[in-house]
Amino acid sequence: MIPRTLATALAVLALCWVAADARADVVVTRDGQILPDKLKDAFDPETAPSNAVLQESGRDNLELSCDTVKIAGKTISASEVRDAYSTTAYLDPNFNDAEVQGGTGAWDLVASQFAAAAESLKGTAKQIAMYRQVLALQLLGDSDRILVAADAFLAAFPTGYYVKPVQEARARALIHRGDAAGARAALDAVVNLRQMNPRDRYAAAILKVDFFTFKPATKPEQFAAAEKMYRDLLRQIDGEPQARLAIVERLLCQTRIAQCNLMQNDPAKDAEAARLLETVIADPASLYSKALRADAYLSLGNAVYAGVRRELESQPAEQRLPQILETLDTAALHYLRVTLLYRDAVDSGALFDATVNLARVWATQFHVGKMKDCPTGKRAVQHFVQAHNMLQSGERRRLLGQEAKKFMDTVQEACAVPEEAASGGDGAAK
Repeated sequence: MIPRTLATALAVLALCWVAADARADVVVTRDGQILPDKLKDAFDPETAPSNAVLQESGRDNLELSCDTVKIAGKTISASEVRDAYSTTAYLDPNFNDAEVQGGTGAWDLVASQFAAAAESLKGTAKQIAMYRQVLALQLLGDSDRILVAADAFLAAFPTGYYVKPVQEARARALIHRGDAAGARAALDAVVNLRQMNPRDRYAAAILKVDFFTFKPATKPEQFAAAEKMYRDLLRQIDGEPQARLAIVERLLCQTRIAQCNLMQNDPAKDAEAARLLETVIADPASLYSKALRADAYLSLGNAVYAGVRRELESQPAEQRLPQILETLDTAALHYLRVTLLYRDAVDSGALFDATVNLARVWATQFHVGKMKDCPTGKRAVQHFVQAHNMLQSGERRRLLGQEAKKFMDTVQEACAVPEEAASGGDGAAK
């Protein structure tokens, strides 16, 4: 449309000038800083910027690689970036619709819309759209399409910023297919990529131990082998010239070492695990990752609860009942942090573990308190039911159902209101 007045013409020129001068897009660093600097207070870094903020920021001046990220004349390590937003991508109708549809959980449609956006976009905007397609397919759980989309991304952006999460998606899909060798190769491709930033390099190395040594372990000696691997990685990080860029991965190694310790049936290792986990939680860098803190709190709850169970097996509870109840409160608080504060940052397995262990902590409090604390007993019942509902049908669900039913019967017997009390105490209805 042709501007019909001088004022309108000037307004159009002004808008064009702003867009050309403010070529920026938006980046959020892992410590919550917003770039470019002029937008530092424009939105909450824990949320995504609005379309209005993105348009104010400008566009086409964001460069994403697995080594560095460039924005508004600044270059920072990719290790320091938490989120990146492209104005050009959000102005694309398919991309914007995909973001909106993501709130409905229609992941098949979302994946298709991101794929359509990627067809029309170029450069950084295309990279983000292709990565979002992989994410949507992960949420859909379609391993075949994940591999196709991931391979397309890696062909288009072999040193892109999202190489690590895309290769992780490939590794998970390949494991689901039973292709362990392919999954190892996917993670090795991240570790061995020369340009890879320290954060993603060590994250991939940790995942490799997670997938192939730690998670399959069932015996103390197998957990000891995993512990050694995590300690080796910890030493590598400490010797890294840019170790500060892998600080969260360093804390994750400590958390994994603690988890391995807890699985080796050794009181001394349980004590070391608790010390390591307390160090992780106290480190300000742990605040960069909610998933890390959730993992650490869950494991610390396990360490505290394991110590109480061992004490109860070795000596009567009456001698130290107040201290035992207080320690169990501490374990419950750690689990509650996971189920309430960090539930959106953990996978379903960790959330189940926190829920069922919280139920068991409260059940233990109920028993050692001689079944007099009925509110605690009833809270335990509620969490047993929640945990039971999280499981699919199978032996694990059946056994938990038996455990829950036995405890529910105990609570019902100990805490049921006597009939005479309900009727006023003399047996006559009032």
